[in-house]
Formats: sequence, C-alpha cells, structure tokens
Amino acid sequence: GSEKGPILEPATQVEGVDDDLIAGPAITLLAAHFPDSPIHYGVDQIEMLGGGSVRTQGRVRAATPGAALEIWTLAPDHVGWTAEASPTLYFWLSEPTALPIEVTVADDVSIEPLLEFQSAGPRAAGLHAISLAQLDTQLEPGVVYRWQVSAVPDAEHRSRDIRAGAAIVWQVPDAGTSKSWQEARAGERAHHLAEQGYWYDAFAQLSDWMDAKAPMPG
Repeated sequence: GSEKGPILEPATQVEGVDDDLIAGPAITLLAAHFPDSPIHYGVDQIEMLGGGSVRTQGRVRAATPGAALEIWTLAPDHVGWTAEASPTLYFWLSEPTALPIEVTVADDVSIEPLLEFQSAGPRAAGLHAISLAQLDTQLEPGVVYRWQVSAVPDAEHRSRDIRAGAAIVWQVPDAGTSKSWQEARAGERAHHLAEQGYWYDAFAQLSDWMDAKAPMPG
C-alpha cells in the first residue's frame, strides 16, 4: 500500500462541517464531496450492533487551560470493522493545542495495552491520522479493541485529561470481498468498502482520495 506520512499527521481539512456531523459516525464527513455518487454504509452484516454507543467525545473542563478544546474520534457508534491488521485511525481537534496527545489501543482482557504512545504538541485544529503501521502495531483478528485519544493538560493529574474513544475489530475479508474493492477504481474503492461494512477503511480511502485531489501548494 501507499506510504503514510508522520505517525500523527494532519489529514484533509473539510470546511463548513457542523459539530453534529463531525461527532457522528457518518462517512459523509468526506463523502459530502461526492454528490453524484452517494455512499451507502452496509451495517446489516455487522455483529455487535445495539446496546450503548462505544464512541465517546472528549471535552475539556472549563478550569483547565485550553477550555474550548474538544476531541472526536472519527468512528461509528458501534464496534467498527477494518480489513487491515494495522489500520489508520482518525481523530478531530476542535482548535489548535500545545497539549501532548496520547493514543492508546487495548483489548478488554490483556493487562497491558497493545499500544500506548504520546506525541508532543503543538498540533493544528482539524483532522489527524494515526498510522498503526508506522507504530509497528498489529491487531489480532476478531478481537475487539478500544482506542482512545487523550490531550494531557497535567501529567501528574490524569483525571484532567480530555479523552475521546471508539472501538475497532479486524474482520478479515474473504477473497471475493477483498478482490471486489481492489479492482475498483480509486475514486470508487471507498464505496465498495463502505457497502461491505468496512467503515475505517472506507474513511481512510476517502481521506487518501481527497489528499490526492487537493491542489499542490504554491
């Protein structure tokens, strides 16, 4: 596959998106740029639907520096599928921040997290990507992982962290399913992934597609 940039990198900026859309699970955050080709998210075959939302939104307490900062994980309300052992995860910052950003990925059984990684600020507002491949982190197939992004205002008092989280499972596709999107044109690959329930990969494809279409600076 194509090489990713920095481990925690700014992703495509999307202007004019309201808070409800950013916080929601819809791939339409980027799919809104495809008015003639709507994307259908096929959830019929996905297990672990129902129950409470697994996605949480982080909002800083008013007494903490950076009082307006909010974090969203770009993920479904339910346990989302990925077709990759080392997918790219995305989160959104409502404003620029100099706070360190910590990323953790853990299952519900293991004592130690699969991944615990901290990156120093400053960081711009907008969409950011976490490449698990660059962090040399691989999920186990069929295991549900909770992933969390935290801004850390006080390393001595972690209860003040601004946290947002979601859940993901590596659902290994069968050969026919994998072939269908590999043979699809680049601009349509996300549609195939979404239709087959692979939310995380569809979002990553849309982000990559938008990066490729973005005008070069200068």
